[in-house]
Amino acid sequence: MKPELEVQIRACWPNWFGQHTDTSKSLMGVGFQHGDGWFDLLVRTFRRIEPDVAAFNLELSKIGTQFEIIVVRQRFGELSIVAMPTTTEIIIAFLDARYESLTICELCGAPSELHTAYSQTRCTQCAPQKH
Repeated sequence: MKPELEVQIRACWPNWFGQHTDTSKSLMGVGFQHGDGWFDLLVRTFRRIEPDVAAFNLELSKIGTQFEIIVVRQRFGELSIVAMPTTTEIIIAFLDARYESLTICELCGAPSELHTAYSQTRCTQCAPQKH
């Protein structure tokens, strides 16, 4: 994803990416590993989980930790979001985003489908052309 889009997400949820400089604890140091087309899906997903994360972080503060996103990437044509620690509600939101990503072009955000031959979710304009 373009750096300027990453900056927007990190600015909205700065506490969710705390260990992003230590790659032994988080892969967020290498950034969001997917195309720009899933930006809106990410924003919707993160807004959805905001109340759950806020409540969860209140509980976690009692033991000196907090919710943190570890990796956001494309994997086998799907959006994959991993966080630790987490809750059932947050995991369900991440799974919903994963399934929805199969209908959104990873590159441009247009309606699309998973192309199993090359494990990418692309619209007809962004899909590799057969020769």
